[in-house]
Amino acid sequence: MTTKTESVTLVAEASVQITEDLTLPPGRYQAKKTQIGVPMRGGAMNWMPPEYEIQIPEDQVSNLTGKKPIPHVISTPYDVTQAVALGKLKPG
Repeated sequence: MTTKTESVTLVAEASVQITEDLTLPPGRYQAKKTQIGVPMRGGAMNWMPPEYEIQIPEDQVSNLTGKKPIPHVISTPYDVTQAVALGKLKPG
């Protein structure tokens, strides 16, 4: 099994609800794209669909949700794979 990870920029043209409490405003977001490859016979690689994750600084999470920041937490990861699959966040 092989894993490849790369930095990508995701673009939200409109607000995107990520969790029940968190909605991202329109903008550009740095993300991590991870894809797992499974070797096949003959040397070919079968790549699984990519997964996307963004890290949002805790102070920004606090501003977006209205909740107090969690002490000693610098940033929080959010899986945004579904938002990308639905076209709400687009690589750009």
